[in-house]
Amino acid sequence: MAKEPCRFCRMLRLQLAFVVIVMIVLMLMLHRSGGWVS
Repeated sequence: MAKEPCRFCRMLRLQLAFVVIVMIVLMLMLHRSGGWVS
């Protein structure tokens, strides 16, 4: 009974981590290429 929610939470956590990593990479690229407002 606890296995299915754990698998679902793991999927959600992986998706959330992927989105956070992509956002951080985009912010670093923007910051490196000349700042927020170009």
